[in-house]
Amino acid sequence: MAKKTQSVTSEVTEVDQSPSFFQKLFYWFLIPLMFLVAVVLVVAQISGVNVFEKARETANVLPFVSSEQQSTSESQAAGEKVVELQAEIMEKETQIAELQTQLSGVSSENEQLLIEQEKLLYEIETLKRENNASELEFQEVLTTYEKMSPKKIAAAVVQLNDAEALRILSNLKTDTVAKVFEKMEPERVAHYTSLMTE
Repeated sequence: MAKKTQSVTSEVTEVDQSPSFFQKLFYWFLIPLMFLVAVVLVVAQISGVNVFEKARETANVLPFVSSEQQSTSESQAAGEKVVELQAEIMEKETQIAELQTQLSGVSSENEQLLIEQEKLLYEIETLKRENNASELEFQEVLTTYEKMSPKKIAAAVVQLNDAEALRILSNLKTDTVAKVFEKMEPERVAHYTSLMTE
């Protein structure tokens, strides 16, 4: 039994002493590779070459890496385009708001003008009615003057101001005016005649 334990322990020690595949890979490949990379980086640093910049340039030349960068640049361009379009949308919304403000101002101004137009139309109607009423009154006065004798018309016209006298004389019949002028003083006849011819 003592022999068996010795042989098992010797096998265990033999298994422990033989390196595994990963250990061999690490000893023979990875450590020398890391040492080589360290030496290359030190030499590049001393010679003034930027290894990382060279790696980027080389990555640009590789087709699968450049397509990734291209897609990245395309996505950046698309992002910039989105930002530009959003800015344009905001600008258009601002313009729309300004136009709506102007439109509301114009519509309120238009309402004010319509109200003023209604007032003016009402005043015109009122003036027409007053004018018609005064015209009817004047026609009644004129009818009254035509019924009067030329001597009384002459006496009444002399008492009126020039505008009223001219209006009455201009609307009387020509025969009646001739008879009225016969009853007036010559200075007054000349005065009214000059007013009528103006």
